[in-house]
Amino acid sequence: MPRLKILFVASECVPFAKTGGLGDVVGALPAALASRGHDVRVVLPRYRSAKAHPARKLDLALAVPLGGGERWGAVWEATLPSSAPGAGAVPVYLLENDFLYDRSGIYGDAGGGYGDNLLRYAFLSRGALALARALDFAPDVVHVHDWQSSLIPVYLDTVEAAGPLGRAASVLTIHNLGYQGWFDKDELPVTGLGWEVFHDRGLEAFDRLNLLKGGLYHATLVSTVSPRYAQEIRTPDFGEGLDGVLRDRGGDVIGVLNGIDEAVWNPQTDLHLAARYSAEDLTGKAACKAALQRQLALPERADVPLIGIVSDQDAEVQLGD
Repeated sequence: MPRLKILFVASECVPFAKTGGLGDVVGALPAALASRGHDVRVVLPRYRSAKAHPARKLDLALAVPLGGGERWGAVWEATLPSSAPGAGAVPVYLLENDFLYDRSGIYGDAGGGYGDNLLRYAFLSRGALALARALDFAPDVVHVHDWQSSLIPVYLDTVEAAGPLGRAASVLTIHNLGYQGWFDKDELPVTGLGWEVFHDRGLEAFDRLNLLKGGLYHATLVSTVSPRYAQEIRTPDFGEGLDGVLRDRGGDVIGVLNGIDEAVWNPQTDLHLAARYSAEDLTGKAACKAALQRQLALPERADVPLIGIVSDQDAEVQLGD
């Protein structure tokens, strides 16, 4: 397999920032690809939470062209911790702009989503491409995730089309289709894009901006977190209003089952568990179940199943007699 240059751009990456599975994937997949010999780089914002991790400031002032002129940022470089066998160090570039990112939350706070989220993630998307140029890194593939970096395929097809970055393929992975990046159409100039992208096969949806929709139409390929989900989201029941777009992309939408980092999620070595166990020796599993029952203030009983549910609704269920 030829060695690829791959640029990941995302709003989350473990251990620097995480609200859900997106952060886990971006924290693990680049290292797995690096272990196969690919040249992988990661770009994300330097949130307040990311400042707790070791990084070095590059001698680089990054100019990011957006609506109203250039916005400037600094760049910090860190290394992505890796447990993948044979993986080299994966550089993580943290885009610093304290006005945009030095906040208590990632996407919002107790008052709701931040009102300037379009600017914050346009800066990330256009800034990642500006950084690639500054580093003389011409990716073969740019891998973007959810609405927060969905502007990148649009930029690659428009303002970057004539340059070396315009030759890059783009992959957009949908982790949560329910969040699409809706904004008033009057905010389009913030992105630095012209009105020619505001149409039904671009960023327009119901006379508003929908960043994810624009990314879905401009990305070379679209991936989801499982083959089954790739089929489900083409239906009105699961498509969150974008099922028609996903059907329109046809075979360009594929499902790749999310994996786990087996070195991290290993019950034989996980120090966070009450007891260790393995497929050959399940002795410790009973102690783990009892510890979880105590933590959840459930009756500590070995004779009933304990069921965990991944859901949008909080749920604690233990079957009784």
